[in-house]
Amino acid sequence: KGFVFVFFLICMSSGIVSASGESSPENMVLVPSGDFLYGYKKQKTTLPAFYIDKYEVRNKEFAEFLNSKQSRTGMGEMIFNTKSNNSLITRKGNIFTAKNQMENKPVVNVTWFNAYAYCSWLGKRLPTDEEWEKAARGKDGRRYPWGENAPSFYLANYGQNWRGFSNGKILKDVFSMEQGKSPYGAFNMAGNVWEWVNGWYGKEKKFRMLRGGSWESNDKSLLSWFHNFSTPENASNNYGFRCAVDKGKKPKKAKPAKTKKVTKSKDKRFIDYGNGTVKDIKTKRMWTKSDSFSDLGKCLNWKEAKTYVENLSTGGYKNWRMPTVEELLEIYEKPKKNIDQEGGVVHIDAIFNSGMTYRQWTSEEVNDCCAKTVYFYNGAVSDGNVGVCSLRGVRAVRDTQ
Repeated sequence: KGFVFVFFLICMSSGIVSASGESSPENMVLVPSGDFLYGYKKQKTTLPAFYIDKYEVRNKEFAEFLNSKQSRTGMGEMIFNTKSNNSLITRKGNIFTAKNQMENKPVVNVTWFNAYAYCSWLGKRLPTDEEWEKAARGKDGRRYPWGENAPSFYLANYGQNWRGFSNGKILKDVFSMEQGKSPYGAFNMAGNVWEWVNGWYGKEKKFRMLRGGSWESNDKSLLSWFHNFSTPENASNNYGFRCAVDKGKKPKKAKPAKTKKVTKSKDKRFIDYGNGTVKDIKTKRMWTKSDSFSDLGKCLNWKEAKTYVENLSTGGYKNWRMPTVEELLEIYEKPKKNIDQEGGVVHIDAIFNSGMTYRQWTSEEVNDCCAKTVYFYNGAVSDGNVGVCSLRGVRAVRDTQ
């Protein structure tokens, strides 16, 4: 008997095992096949078995995704806006990390497309509307994940007023609120963050559904049948998600991002070191792969551009500076084509990141009012007011000899 008891404890500590002998994927819970009561009218609905994440996706996990090449769009730019005041993930060069003490908070400021891409990266998917609801309320049609009782602050994170994320109190760790977990063991299915699901709201198919309520929701929004909706490209400080996977399908494990291989431009003139830097073999100078516009997503006036360059540490280097007119014209090459922030053609090697500005600041001040700029549409040089950004940016350079 003692042996059987010890064996039982070992099995329990290693994860849940279904009747078929299939163990649950890591940090996922099984929602068995069968009927459940769906919606306010408690319509009998049948679903096959599936797994759903036990916890909402964390900032630490989403940062790992951003550090992988799968997080990039076809244009080669990151799909997640770290410059938003709502973002709990920071970007330094090409490295993304969760902000201090925010690693285990749910990721926010995510669009439906962000959520879809993350789940796909792990071989998972977003849960359907029906799947999410069954995982939240079980088979018996309960009002909330924990049962029929009204919400309280030890069951769900809700009813808060916005006072910023910096105090760490608005959002709760995804492992919190255990007393409010669902019948299948999923945490925070009510409150904390609204969760994107793979369902359309309305016949026009313009809006995607969000479920579960958030840190600022009232009691009604926490009801397991309640639906919210938004356009799929919208992001907010209370939008998050979790993933699902079909029973019998094994999701992938996240792997640390690999260091990119060194690559060369087609004409062998430029070397991309995979760390955000590009070296010009011809002049022996090193450039940032992204200019300030493709890095920050906004224009800079001359003074802001100067400060931006002075604070760069791309590739681990600190001695970046603003280029001269002559240096910029060295990398302006009429036959070559790249894409600027407006989708237009600029004449710079494609080894540099797209999404750049076509107006590049230089270090050359004309007088108190102006500094020289180079247009990468046509190679023209003109004066720009140092206090006005007007779609201008800067590409930093450093000497290597």
